[in-house]
Amino acid sequence: GPRDPGGIPFATGPEEERWARVAAAPAGGFVAVWSRSAGGAGYEVVARALDAGGEPFGSVRAVSGLEPFAPVPDVACGGGGCLAAWRADGAGGGDLQGRFLTPAGEPAGAGPFPLAGGPGMEFLPRLAPDGKGYALTWLVQDAAGRALRRARVDSSGQAIPPGGVVLGSGETFCADPALAAWSGLVSIPVIMAQPTFLALH
Repeated sequence: GPRDPGGIPFATGPEEERWARVAAAPAGGFVAVWSRSAGGAGYEVVARALDAGGEPFGSVRAVSGLEPFAPVPDVACGGGGCLAAWRADGAGGGDLQGRFLTPAGEPAGAGPFPLAGGPGMEFLPRLAPDGKGYALTWLVQDAAGRALRRARVDSSGQAIPPGGVVLGSGETFCADPALAAWSGLVSIPVIMAQPTFLALH
């Protein structure tokens, strides 16, 4: 059974805290990211480190700027650091942004950088370390329906290829992407598509 049946709180306060994701940090422990409301001014992505027992330590740190909607982030760690990605405001209703984090959950670098953008709404990013950087998959909603895209993110934060590769499109309904990667060679995203689940690689 669970070690702590009641759970271990790592974010409390008057603001809305939701959409948490957690990744194992390279040197042990974990890094958590989530969406937090900002007193009616919008939402932001925040991060915090957890020790090997799941206990929080250090401060909650802002990773993104303010967004008009919940950014629904993801995080993955590998190669001595971590990468967070989230939906940011954009021309089509949402673009993807990212930011590198230290193993202690502290923002690294000058600030958020673009990962994907276009006329459609880019959302629900999923990340996995692949040994050479990070595998990234996400959904795009446009006039043609929903599409699943995939790219790699290198050590400079560049998505390769820009805009990603379309793996599946035209679905009347697809959601809840998941992603696993192995040895920098293979990444397998899975989505829920009406009326079943699809594994694409």
